[in-house]
Parts: sequence; C-alpha cells; structure tokens
Amino acid sequence: MPVEAIPPNANELAQPDELQLEQTCHNTNKPIDQRAIEDLQRPIQFKNMEAIANPDKYENMISIYNSGVFEHSYKRYEYDHRSGLIYEPKRVDIKNFYAIMSLSNATLKYSDELYTLYTGLFENGHVFLIAPRKACTIVEDPNNPNNVLFKGDPSGLRVDAIYSGRTFQEVENLIKTVHDNTPLSNHISHILEHE
Repeated sequence: MPVEAIPPNANELAQPDELQLEQTCHNTNKPIDQRAIEDLQRPIQFKNMEAIANPDKYENMISIYNSGVFEHSYKRYEYDHRSGLIYEPKRVDIKNFYAIMSLSNATLKYSDELYTLYTGLFENGHVFLIAPRKACTIVEDPNNPNNVLFKGDPSGLRVDAIYSGRTFQEVENLIKTVHDNTPLSNHISHILEHE
C-alpha cells in the first residue's frame, strides 16, 4: 500500500485495528495521526455511566473474572463485522473497566438490591458491556420515562450477559440483534450515549 494512502484508510478503522496497524512498521506508524491513536486509547465517557476514577479498586474483581471461576454465570455474545452475531465466543480476559451504571430495582421483593452495568476493554482490544441477558430485566420507570430500572434478582444465575465488539457501536448493534424491539435494546442506546 502506498504510504500516502495509509492515513485516510487508517483513520476509518475501528479500535483495535488502527492500533495494530500503527504498530506494524515505521511506514504505517509515521503517517497515522497520533492524536487519533491517543483518542482511541482513552476510555470513552458516557453521559449515563460514571467513569471509574479508581481502577485499582477493581483489580480483585478483574482477577476473579480472569480466573474463569464464574464462567458459568455469563452468556456471551460477540459482534463479528463479517458474519454478524457470534453466540458463546471464546472467553477473553478483561484488561480494565471503563465505566459503571448502577440501576435501581423496580421489584419490591428486591427493592434494596442494585444491578450494575460495566463497560471495559478486553485483552484482545475489543470493548464489552456486561448487562442483563433477559430483555424483561430492564424497564422504564413509569413515573420518569428517562429513568432506567432493573427488574428482578441481580444475584440470580445467568442474569448477566457479556456483549462485545470492536467498538461500542458494534455492541449496540449486537444488542439490537439479540434483543430486537425490547426494553433492553431500547434502553441500551440511552445507557451508552457518549458525552
């Protein structure tokens, strides 16, 4: 590929593809806008999710997850830009968490229990969202349509799903594919709105 053709093509790539291209050789590294690389490496800030200010606090949680001890607790979905949905892809270790959102519980039985959604980065460079796997578990607050609530027992087995892709746009597309036209798919875009 001619060197002059690299920048316009590289800046259209998704994370982690642009990062991998940048690391390929001197000819690919030099013409790529380093500010774009810095932007790709910086965690996205979502309007409705709180950025994780102290990542060290989650080191233990990452270690437990990466050990595979709770492997049976998650359903996995991955967005593949070539073929679409991949169901139950191979497990990938978590590198870090980006942001969290704690949902209040709409169920009286579990009114004191919170459900937390997590976004983060896998070791392979893909981003992920840990969210409910059942479409009925996220509902609108009838008194406030902009408020999102969790419905049910957040400690129940197989409540969680991990949705992953090269970008959060792919994660949104994935959830629309898995949970088309449901409260979960309708609210995921609200949850993942960027600042």
